[in-house]
Amino acid sequence: MTKAKTSSKTSVRSGRNAETEKELLKKAQTAYVKRDFETTAKYLKEAAELGNVVAQCYLGICYDNGLGVEKDAVEAVKWYIMAAKRGNAQAQCNLGVYYENGTGGLEQDSLKAVELYRKAAKKRFPEALFNLAVCYDEGRGVRRNDTLAAKWYRRAAEMGITRALYDLGVCYYKGKGVKQDYDEAVRWYHLAAERGDADAQTDLAMCFYNGTGIRKSYVQAAKWFERAAGQGNIYAQCCLGLCYENAKGVKKDMDTAAKWYRKSAEKGHPEAQFKLGVCYYMGKGVEKDPAKTVKWLRQAAEQGLAKAQYNLGALLARKEFGHDMDEALKWIRAAAVQGYELAKEGLKRLGVE
Repeated sequence: MTKAKTSSKTSVRSGRNAETEKELLKKAQTAYVKRDFETTAKYLKEAAELGNVVAQCYLGICYDNGLGVEKDAVEAVKWYIMAAKRGNAQAQCNLGVYYENGTGGLEQDSLKAVELYRKAAKKRFPEALFNLAVCYDEGRGVRRNDTLAAKWYRRAAEMGITRALYDLGVCYYKGKGVKQDYDEAVRWYHLAAERGDADAQTDLAMCFYNGTGIRKSYVQAAKWFERAAGQGNIYAQCCLGLCYENAKGVKKDMDTAAKWYRKSAEKGHPEAQFKLGVCYYMGKGVEKDPAKTVKWLRQAAEQGLAKAQYNLGALLARKEFGHDMDEALKWIRAAAVQGYELAKEGLKRLGVE
């Protein structure tokens, strides 16, 4: 449990009470280390009721997460309010999240959330720095401002917030609020990726794959795709499948390619669904299966992937796939509307629009 910064302006208490609070906090910390959360919460509550601001904040965290007490957002908010009023940065930040989401018995109020994030950010509370950056990035409670978003992402990144490292990298990659700089984007992606951020690992892999901001390396691309894929990133899973299919940084292995396509496809990634459908059509990495071919192509087509729409239509027009011309034309037309050239050419050959 990280100790939060507290205001130097605290209410006057007797020396005996202050000593008691200190003893209670020490007992709570000892219990927490032993993972005895019920005892932790018990001592925190005693100290909080005596007016200890740190205990009030930590007791709010206990109710927030169900540590040693029944999870209770309303009770968490109660204690956060007490600590926030006395300047506890962590309580201010956590209370801001409740206002932003409109939970814990509070009405949704983005302006109030930003106000609380600002107060905590002035004390350099890391999560508040990041939350304020997100507010400027997405226009929550403030007018959207890319420059201020990048500024606060940088401050949060410098305080060690992993997601801020990644988001600052995105700012440099896209030129949002800062001058576009791929080299700098890669630097921040790398820092976040090393800390385990799956999106950063995926974007770093893409930079290695395309040689953007760093020397091209399919081996490094496959390495980072695999790390992100292992964490469940569906885009990385699909890309890793492509690496195995095309021998980019790894030995060609269609069984492994199909495995990663499936993982990504089952979570709804359209490109992976298309690729898995092709695997079933070609019998690569899996046994040929017309029904599963149609199933996966259809799922990708329904998500608007033009090449899946065209290929599904082309297959449905064939005898072995049911020769359903009405359905076939529906999908070919859908692809043509998106400007897919093969679909437009196919309609011309069929003499239809």
